[in-house]
Amino acid sequence: MSTDRRDSFGILLVQPPRREGVECLFTFHKNEGIGHKPPLGILTLATHLIRQGFPDTGCLDAQLDDLTPEEVVERIAATDPAVVGLSVWTDFWFPARRTVGLLRQRLPACTIILGGPHCLVYPRETLEACEADYVVAGDGEGTLLELVRDLHDCRPARDLPGLWRKENGVIREPAVPIAVVDDLDAIPVPDRTLLPYRRYNSVLNPGEFETTMISSRGCPNRCVFCKMHAQKVHACSAEHF
Repeated sequence: MSTDRRDSFGILLVQPPRREGVECLFTFHKNEGIGHKPPLGILTLATHLIRQGFPDTGCLDAQLDDLTPEEVVERIAATDPAVVGLSVWTDFWFPARRTVGLLRQRLPACTIILGGPHCLVYPRETLEACEADYVVAGDGEGTLLELVRDLHDCRPARDLPGLWRKENGVIREPAVPIAVVDDLDAIPVPDRTLLPYRRYNSVLNPGEFETTMISSRGCPNRCVFCKMHAQKVHACSAEHF
């Protein structure tokens, strides 16, 4: 990670590859090239960053083209971004970790940030197990934006909600362990044109374009095995939806 100001400040948010990951109910059909859903997490974050003054923000869905970690790093390196963020789910944690390691070798000055469900459950373990600089646990919109502002201005990262960091090999825990966005109406509708959105489809109707939407976050239940157990339900208004 570099603290030097760059002439350009590119940001690339990545849905990591699933190759070398764990096959599960949500991935078997992708072996046939069907049932790919748009990664609304990185699309929403990218849209938010663009609207908040970081226009050189893009997205890469490695699963849509079934890329290997090596191919993902090649595509990232071609744009030479200052910041790379990866959304990590447990079923593809292993290829995500491999991608981070290869990326650190290829672009040592790049700041690497991880988020997603796996990081919410295992923030410390995630940082311990890979070469990322930061982990955002919880809703990323506010914390990621403020972290990117600090990085852009070459300031030390502040203690932000849900922001775990690695400083000289020591992991620092945030005062507020989980970032939560209470007002979902403040989050922009994701710009699906940041990815080839017409390539996403349904398992039941693979020949037709299909997309998805998010109208709420959290869960009313408290299942100990689920990453949602610490997040109460938040819903956007009917007008916003």
